[in-house]
Amino acid sequence: MESIIHFFTWLTSLITSFITGIVQFIKTLIITLYNMLYDLLCYIVEQILTFVISMINSIDLSGIPTLSSYLSHLPSEMINMIGLIRLPEALGIIVTALIIRFILQLIPFTRLGS
Repeated sequence: MESIIHFFTWLTSLITSFITGIVQFIKTLIITLYNMLYDLLCYIVEQILTFVISMINSIDLSGIPTLSSYLSHLPSEMINMIGLIRLPEALGIIVTALIIRFILQLIPFTRLGS
C-alpha cells in the first residue's frame, strides 16, 4: 500500500513539473515573440525614416532666396525706417512670447485660462 502512495506521489510530482515546464516554455515563447515583433516594427520604422531622410537630402535648396536677398532690394529709406522703429527686436519679442506660450500649453495644469 505504501508503494502505491509513493508511486502516485511520484506521478503527481512528475505531472506537476511537466505542466510547470510547459507553462514556463509558453511564457518564454510569448515574450520572445513579443520582442521579435517589437524589433521588427522598430526596424520597419527605421527603414522608413532612413528613406525619408535620403529623400529630403536629395532636394536641392540652393535656388531658394534668403531673407537678406529680399531686404537688399528694399529702398534705403525703408531699411532705415525698419531700423528706427526697431522692427527686428519687436518681432523677436513676439516670437519668443509665442514660443513660451506654446510650451506652457504643453505642461498640464498651467493653462491659466488661455
